[in-house]
Amino acid sequence: MKLNKDGSLTFYISDFYDFDYIDTIGGKNYGHKIFNEINNKAYYQQKANKLKPYMIYIPVTISKEELKNITKELKEKGNVLTQRRENAAKVLEENIEKSLHELNMEKSKFKVNIENDGTFYDNGMDKVEFLISTNPGEPLKPLVKIASGGELSRVMLAIKSILADSDGVDTMIFDEIDTGVSGKAAMSIAKKLAVIAKNKQVICITHLPQLTAMADNHYLIQKNTDGELASTTLKELDEEGRELELARIIDGGEVTELALSHAKQMLENAKNN
Repeated sequence: MKLNKDGSLTFYISDFYDFDYIDTIGGKNYGHKIFNEINNKAYYQQKANKLKPYMIYIPVTISKEELKNITKELKEKGNVLTQRRENAAKVLEENIEKSLHELNMEKSKFKVNIENDGTFYDNGMDKVEFLISTNPGEPLKPLVKIASGGELSRVMLAIKSILADSDGVDTMIFDEIDTGVSGKAAMSIAKKLAVIAKNKQVICITHLPQLTAMADNHYLIQKNTDGELASTTLKELDEEGRELELARIIDGGEVTELALSHAKQMLENAKNN
């Protein structure tokens, strides 16, 4: 791309295969203008086919006035997009905060920071960042700077649970979403996952009994080795197997009668939730 001395802009359109791709740019019919000038579209299409995978470069020059009009139009549309994002952000903030409170993070504050810096990006003129405060009195900080693994797990679950109905994804996979979590917080995560699972397939890798008990189906993953090679097996568990494995997780080793009784009760409670 080159800005000329007269204020016009010259850029290059390249395409591997189909010259029809450049027939419209930004709603304007530059393609036909180009091909009228070179006056032989078929010839250049043939050249492109022979030169694959090399690129063909075709210069396009936009006048200073036209560039000014296009820039103005882009800014207007970019500002409209910013406003729409800000409106959507308010709803998203409320829903995610509500979800965080349900996940035993009652004092959390969540904000979507949108900064329109006037620069043109692929998706508008905005820089968007998620900010969060997990404790009273703490300032809002970028989500990526959350130190606690347990907090990050719950924040990600809250976001995913809110976006679940609009993300177009039928299966959601949570790999140890319970990291750094136990007790009441673990039960909150388990209930949230169960709600998501009513409309989507949820696959969860976990070591917590609260999450395990909530599942409709269980699979045991085991890593085996013969001293030289390692292998991993996946086994679907029947009702007895579910009870035994849940009891093993509860007891942390050898299955006791008390742990087995607790496991059966947890599975029964989960069915009634």
